[in-house]
Amino acid sequence: MSKPCTNHNYGLKCRDGTTAAQRFFNQDFPDVFSWVLDRMGELPMLRKGKSKIVRDPLKILAVPA
Repeated sequence: MSKPCTNHNYGLKCRDGTTAAQRFFNQDFPDVFSWVLDRMGELPMLRKGKSKIVRDPLKILAVPA
């Protein structure tokens, strides 16, 4: 099922506080956001990026002879 369809059926609530899935299946469903968080687990630590070397464009490394 695609994300927009899932969000519409299980996430968006009508004025009476029910979702489309609750009205269609005639039963309650857990909150989608908390359901995903419960099953997701811990996130990995961020990678350390490569340090960028900043060169001075005015510094002359070699002078042609």
